[in-house]
Amino acid sequence: MAKGLIETPAEQEAQLVEESLILGKEGRQAMHHRNIGIWKTALNHIIAMKSEATNNDLCSWKWLQHLINTLGDHGMSLEESSVENGIENVLQVKKMEWQKNIDQELEIIDLQQVPNKDIFCSQGGKPLPRKHAPDNPASSWTPVMALPMALYDDKWISQLTECQRESLKISKESFPWMKIVATLSWYVFLTCSVSES
Repeated sequence: MAKGLIETPAEQEAQLVEESLILGKEGRQAMHHRNIGIWKTALNHIIAMKSEATNNDLCSWKWLQHLINTLGDHGMSLEESSVENGIENVLQVKKMEWQKNIDQELEIIDLQQVPNKDIFCSQGGKPLPRKHAPDNPASSWTPVMALPMALYDDKWISQLTECQRESLKISKESFPWMKIVATLSWYVFLTCSVSES
């Protein structure tokens, strides 16, 4: 309402739409932070369990934990927008063009929910399926600075000018990349090979 004038129904509707968009964005941001917390908690529990067992995949889980901790909250942005496909709600994971694709690594952590229900809380709404696809919209998050080179997308980094690369303050820290394969039985067992990126 402007200076004591009564809003028209169209203006009221526009105001309600704008408020619902703001609430939706706040909800997605809260979900993003909840997902990061779930991944970090899951990794802490998995590593604790694997440390007590005689499994030889402990190094893979520690590497996944190092990956998530190195990326930090803003490097793990999974801004998700809800899409109705006619049957169920699906979350489209927005692409972060600057970041090396870590969809597979995050999926491995999510797979751990199936065999280890004691790690993940069964309360609350069921998680919605996530759709990782090349046609998903791009994230509005800016690139995270000072990450090791291995965590930036090679194609994206090659398109930057020298000045843009310098402004990223890319860390000189080496981050060996592990190629991890998960097999699902009673637990997720990881096998890996290390490559220097």
